[in-house]
Amino acid sequence: VKRKVFEAQKLFMHLRFEWLRTMDSPRANTIMVECIPYTYRSDKVLKDYFEDMFPGDQVQEASCIKDTTVLHELVEELHDARLQKQVAEKQLETTSERPQVSLSWCGKREDAINHYTQRVQYLEKEVQNE
Repeated sequence: VKRKVFEAQKLFMHLRFEWLRTMDSPRANTIMVECIPYTYRSDKVLKDYFEDMFPGDQVQEASCIKDTTVLHELVEELHDARLQKQVAEKQLETTSERPQVSLSWCGKREDAINHYTQRVQYLEKEVQNE
C-alpha cells in the first residue's frame, strides 16, 4: 500500500510541476498565508521575513490584506456622530438652547452636544485601534 501511495505521489508531483510551469507567473508563484502574527503584519516586515527564509531574490513582493468590515462600520458610525454633533451645534446657534437627546424611548434626556462629542472621541479611538 505504501509503495502505491509513494508512486502516486511521485506522479502527482510531476504533473503538478508541469501544471505550475504552464501558469502565468503571478498565479504560479503566489501563496496565501493566514494568521500572521501581529508583529509581521506590514508589507515590509513580512517581505523581510520571507526573504530571510528564501534568500537570493526569490521573493518579489509581500502584501498584507486586512478584513476592514469592522473598520468600515466604525467609520460610518463616526461620520454619523460628527454629523449629529454638527446638527446639535447648529441648533444651539439658532435657538440659543442646548439641544437634548434621549438614548432610549423611556431614557432620560441629556445634552446632545456633550453626548456626540464624547461619542466622536470614543469612535476616533476605536477607528485608530482597528
